[in-house]
Amino acid sequence: VGERRAEAAELQARMVSMEEQLVSAGVDRAEMEVKLEDASKVQQEHSERVAVLEKAVVRAKKHKGADISRLLDHIAATLYYNSVEVKDGFDVFDVDCDGRLSMDDFRTAIAQLELTSIRDEEIEALFASLDMNEDGFISMAEWDLGMKSADRGKVLAPKAGADPVRDLG
Repeated sequence: VGERRAEAAELQARMVSMEEQLVSAGVDRAEMEVKLEDASKVQQEHSERVAVLEKAVVRAKKHKGADISRLLDHIAATLYYNSVEVKDGFDVFDVDCDGRLSMDDFRTAIAQLELTSIRDEEIEALFASLDMNEDGFISMAEWDLGMKSADRGKVLAPKAGADPVRDLG
């Protein structure tokens, strides 16, 4: 017991000495605590990003049979054909106008846009790939992020040797 008290007293003395050294070096204790808290937040954000990326890898493996980029290209081309910008496509797909896309919204919009070449399992894979936080809905941010890679030009490009009808920008 006496040994432990001596160790505790020694540790306390070392802590006081270290605090005194930091204070004499001009480091404020509150400032140190803020920096430690900031470092902890950065570590937490990093851990959260890693978790999101790990989920994305799992989703990609799960839906590897569906060509997600081809489906996104097809949707972007269909929106363009209907004079709808990709960023505004979210509103087209948000059938019930609740600010998020459910699977029902997604299926209904695909049917309304007459995207009949997209099979049901591809719709599910595409929805899952866009639902990055896996909450069962696609937010505007998830839509924007997912549709960034869409290239309508791949679908609407003229065949080799043909003249383009209009710029696909």
